[in-house]
Amino acid sequence: MSQIVAYMFDLTEERKQQIMALGEPPQLIEDIDFQMNEDGLIVFTPWYLLRRGFCCESACTNCPYGEDSTAVQN
Repeated sequence: MSQIVAYMFDLTEERKQQIMALGEPPQLIEDIDFQMNEDGLIVFTPWYLLRRGFCCESACTNCPYGEDSTAVQN
C-alpha cells in the first residue's frame, strides 16, 4: 500500500475539506494520483478522488466518499 493511500485512512472531516479545496491537479502523478493495476488499467487513489471534489457514483475501487456519496462537484 502506498503511503498516500495509508494517509487517507485517518483523515478528519476538516482535513478532507481542505484537500477537496485544492481542486484537481494539473498533471497526474503515478503512485500519488493513480496506480496501474495488474491488467494495466489506471486506478485512481483516494487522494486524487478526494481532490477531484465529488463522487462520480461509478463504484470506484478507492472511493473516499464511502456510503455517503452525496458530495457534489463545485
